[in-house]
Amino acid sequence: MIKLKYIAGAGLLLLAAGCTETKVVTSNYDAQLNQFLNQPESSVVASWGEPSVRTKLKGGGDALVFVVLDDTGSNACSTVMSSDSGHTIRSYSYAGNGCHSPTRTANVVPMNRISN
Repeated sequence: MIKLKYIAGAGLLLLAAGCTETKVVTSNYDAQLNQFLNQPESSVVASWGEPSVRTKLKGGGDALVFVVLDDTGSNACSTVMSSDSGHTIRSYSYAGNGCHSPTRTANVVPMNRISN
C-alpha cells in the first residue's frame, strides 16, 4: 500500500482553500486542465478514469481528486477538479511534483492504495 495520505490530503487542502476564481493559463498543465472547465464531470472521467477520491461539496457538486504518480513512482501530484450542482467542472487546483495528465488511469492512484 502506498503512503500517499499527505498527497491526498494536499488535494483536499486545495479544495478547502476554495478555488473558484477564473484560472489564467500559465503552464502546459494549466492548458490541459483548462480544457475541462465548463465541461461535464463525465468528460474528465472519460479522459482520466475514476478519481482517487470523490467528495460531495456543500453546494451539491463534487470534488474529484486525482493523485497521479510519474513513471518512476517518485513524484506525485494531487489535482482537484470541482463541479457545481449540475456536475459541470467550474475550477481546478493542483500541487506536487511532476504534474501531468494521466494516461487513462495508468498513473492515477486508486483510493484502496492510499493509506491513512
